[in-house]
Amino acid sequence: MKVKLIVLFAITLLLSCNSNKKDFKQVLLLENLFELESKTLNIKLMIPQKHHIFKNEDRLTIDLNPNGRAIRQFGIAKFQSNIKKEKYTESYTFENGFTLSYYTFSEAGGSGGTEYRMEGILESQEEVFKIVSIDQKELGKGEPEYCLKYLSTIKRIK
Repeated sequence: MKVKLIVLFAITLLLSCNSNKKDFKQVLLLENLFELESKTLNIKLMIPQKHHIFKNEDRLTIDLNPNGRAIRQFGIAKFQSNIKKEKYTESYTFENGFTLSYYTFSEAGGSGGTEYRMEGILESQEEVFKIVSIDQKELGKGEPEYCLKYLSTIKRIK
């Protein structure tokens, strides 16, 4: 009996080691997605069909509520080596090999309500990106981590 409990505990411990991994594939299958390619950032990723993109030479901002009042957007930018890496409270490793280290916070927004924000660094062995996500809610709590499912689809352009 004691051996069974030890084995059960060991299995539970091993399974919980991957607890920060989530399979976003099932969630993404329910969305009408579009493959976006950014030669400047040397990546491609899947995003919803309904979007507006703002591009400049080292940044890509994807607005997922282009006709709405509330802000729901996330940005990917080349990480500038002169920017100090912050101490992040959360970390998430994707199946695509990238790891996102981030923190979330809220701040007063405009007429659309409170802005819930996520800021962090997305890293692979080859690249580092700065990630910013905003989910503004007039009522209720926003979910700035909504962008994780789209970040899970990032691939390097070869």
